Amino acid sequence: MEGESFIEYENEIFYVLDFLKKWENLFTLDYEYFIDGWAIYLNENNLYPRYIVLFKSYDTNNYSIKSYETHFTRLYNKKYKELVQINNIEDIDVFLKEIKDIIYGKDFYYFTKANFFNKIKRL
Repeated sequence: MEGESFIEYENEIFYVLDFLKKWENLFTLDYEYFIDGWAIYLNENNLYPRYIVLFKSYDTNNYSIKSYETHFTRLYNKKYKELVQINNIEDIDVFLKEIKDIIYGKDFYYFTKANFFNKIKRL
């Protein structure tokens, strides 16, 4: 990652963070730069929190989104259960649309559909 491309990536991450400002009361936001890409973490502030990871790879120039349900064990250790994973998103507009859909519950819908509705159909 060269100096000029770092500025591009920094502008891109701030563009996404600006998009996420609409939901700043619902989520705690954090971001990090890595050798192979950048990541934004959204930790939902409610009774049944989700943890959403947004990642951009420098090598493939693709985005990915992972959503997890967060819960605690009896010893108060945090555990994560993956709800949905979307990989190889090439366009930033599609990426932002997927983020919005997940924030509004697309991850819960697909998780519920895969784990409950399909089991009911088999009965």
